[in-house]
Order: sequence, then structure tokens, then C-alpha cells
Amino acid sequence: MGEMPNTHLDSGQTAAAALRDRATDPRTDAQRRRPAVLGRRIQRALLLLAVGFIVYGTTGPVADSTGTWLRSPEYWRWIPPLRGFDRNDLLTNILAYLPVGFSIRLICRRRGRRPIVDFTMAMTAATALSWITEVLQQYLPARASSLTDVFINVFGAAIGAMLAPPIQRWLRELQAKAYAAAQTDRARVLSWYVFAALAAAMTAPWRPSGLSVDLTWKAGGLATDVGNFVSFAIWAGFMAVSLLRGAGADGRTFLRLIGIAAIGAAAIEAAQSVLELHTASLRDFLIEAAGGAFGAAIVCRYVALSVRVRRMGKVTSIAALASLLVLAWPDLKAATFHEPAIQWVPFQAEFQAAFSVSAASMLSRLLFLGVICLVGHELAGSGGGWGVVALTTIGAVFVELARGTFSDHVITPTVFALLAIACFLSARVRSSLLPLPEASRRGDDRVVVGGQLAPAT
Repeated sequence: MGEMPNTHLDSGQTAAAALRDRATDPRTDAQRRRPAVLGRRIQRALLLLAVGFIVYGTTGPVADSTGTWLRSPEYWRWIPPLRGFDRNDLLTNILAYLPVGFSIRLICRRRGRRPIVDFTMAMTAATALSWITEVLQQYLPARASSLTDVFINVFGAAIGAMLAPPIQRWLRELQAKAYAAAQTDRARVLSWYVFAALAAAMTAPWRPSGLSVDLTWKAGGLATDVGNFVSFAIWAGFMAVSLLRGAGADGRTFLRLIGIAAIGAAAIEAAQSVLELHTASLRDFLIEAAGGAFGAAIVCRYVALSVRVRRMGKVTSIAALASLLVLAWPDLKAATFHEPAIQWVPFQAEFQAAFSVSAASMLSRLLFLGVICLVGHELAGSGGGWGVVALTTIGAVFVELARGTFSDHVITPTVFALLAIACFLSARVRSSLLPLPEASRRGDDRVVVGGQLAPAT
């Protein structure tokens, strides 16, 4: 193909810089090997999730578990009435429609199209979705159709639509750096991803509050204890793979791994001390540090060449498990066997709670499940996706039954919906760090050479 004219470029701007913002632009050979971070497939999936969440949350049987879900209205209104709202309604509607505006704007974006055009298309679609769901609420006795909600929803969608282009650019830049680093040390990149997920999960909803520190041994819940232990073990395991590859498996590297895990646990607990709904706990810190030591020890035990380091790993792993048992013993003593309670409607308990509490809870569970699924995908390789789904589903069923049997936890299908999302997102995170196969590489047959477009060889 011939060379494209550069008449549309600003002074001093190269073709690569001007065209890099679209997935269909000409790419260097390295760019052609790198997968798109927000390709059309992930955009469609995000749109499906966002719209599905809105439709189910506004018209599904989540508002009332005792009354009638559907009932014919006494009279029909094409324009709902204006109603009052409180702070929780305002926050809920804005944040619920942020991903709607964001995902629709991504779908509508095209190279060469003026930004105002795809923004207008996104807002039109979001407004139609909000109006339709509000009108349909006239069939729901437990809900109140409101024109005020339409205005608030559209405002939230507008914020999401405006944020879509800068967030897309930021994600591309972040993924480009992560991809480059992953070609030499993927375990290190995954360890940073895991730590970021843990930090977000353990500090949500990120609202500042007064200093709250607990230096006692008060029990925090067996499921929480085990979840924190396992999560920090996964993070430290990825770090161990990275450090052992670069520095070799010696005793000093092993002690360094344990120190890093302890520092990470201390940093998260320090953040929790000044955040609402959280308390910095000495007991939680020790459990998290023990989990980090266990993850590092397991990797060193099976990877290290030195007999001394393998022995250190064996002793440390046993000591870490013993520490978890001692620290979680109050929860084990308090556990009582009873028939589990089951609530069959997904997201009903989350809908009836305060939005900040339910959103933080769902985000935390989603991130924890994502970390576990990421490990499964990494161990299974590129062809083991369905195996990961099957194993994590079986594990989730077992955990939910155990929590429902030995605590007051109510079993709901919510965790399995979150698990499906976590499996999909974790697979996407992992694949974004792997080169595309030759047959899957996208882009035209030109590459950028010295700032100019030239045929690929």
C-alpha cells in the first residue's frame, strides 16, 4: 500500500503519535504483538454488564422479598412524576450509570468522528435506557417511577461518557508499560496487580474517618481471616517467583520476601486506621504477614536449588499455618453447626443495604475472587480457562456452604455472579500481558518506521 498523506498532522507531530489512539491505526511490529487493552470484545462485555446491572437492579425482584413483584398499574404515565430523593439515592443512581455512559461511549467511538458525535450518541442511548426502566417500574409495587431519577441517571451517564476517552488513553499507557515489563518478568507485574487489588479490596469505600486502631486479639471472622491469609500468600508467591528469578534463591532473598510481605500488610493496616468502616488490627496484620510468609515459603520450597533455603521454606510454611490456626482459634471455637440459610434472589441483600456498604462489599469480593482466578489462569495456561471456571466454582460452592453452616452467613447466588465476572476480568488481565499469536495480530499491513508509514515486511 502507498504512503498515507500527513497533511492532517500538527507541526512536529509524527504519524505514530497522531494515530496511536485507535486500535485500528498502523502499528509498529511490537505494537502489533501487544493485545488491545479495551478491544471491541471487552467493550461489548462491559456494555452488557453495565446494562444488565441497570435492568436487573431497576426492574428485577430485588426490592421486596415478601410482596408481589409485578402488578398492573392503576393508570399509565409515559412521563413519570418528579419525586424527592435522599443522599443514598443520589449516590446510587450516579454511580450506577457511570459505567453505562462509559461503556456506551467506548462502543460509539470511531476514528475520524468528532467527539461530540459519539458523546451525543452515548447520552441518547443512556437517556433512553433510564426512561424505559423508570416507566417499567410502574409495574413494580415495591418501586416508585420517578422523573427525578431519570435526570440523575443521565447526569451520572454524562460523567462516565466524559471520562471514557481519558481513561481509555490512561489504560493503554498503563498496559503498554505493563506489557513491556511482563516480557521479561511477568510474575513481578502480576504481583503488583495482586497487591493493588488487595489494597483496593481491603480499604473500600475509601472514605476518611477518625483514627481507629485495635491492638487486641478480637476475632474478625474466620472467612475474613482465611481470605486475607490466602490473598497475601498469592501476592508473596508471585513476588517470590520474580525475586528468585532475578536474585537467585538464597537465605537473604527469602528473608527479604518475608520483610516485603510484612511491610505490605503494615501499609494496608495503616491505611485502614484512617478509613471509614475499617479498623487497623494487630491480629489482622499478623495473619496477613503469616500469609505472605507462607506464599514465599511454598515457592522457595519447590523452586530453590539450595537445600538450606528449601529447609527454611518448609519450616516457615509450617510456622505460618500454625500462626493462622492460633490467631483464628477464637473464630473456630465460636463456630456452631446449623442448617444454612439460603436467599435465592441474587443481589437482593446488597440492594436493601446502604449503597456505600453494599458497593464496598461487592467490590471487595470481586477483587478477592479475581486474585484467586488470576492464579488459576496463570497455572492453567492459555488453554485452561474452562478448567479454572469449574474449579473456582466448586471452591466457591464449598466456601459458601461452609460459611452458611458454621456462621450466620446467608448463602446467595450473588457470589457466583461475581465469580463469573472475576473469571472473565482476570483472564483479560493475564492475556493483556501475553503477545498475540501471529494469526490474531490486528492492524493493517503497514508499520511505523522512523515516524513514517511503510509496508510491513
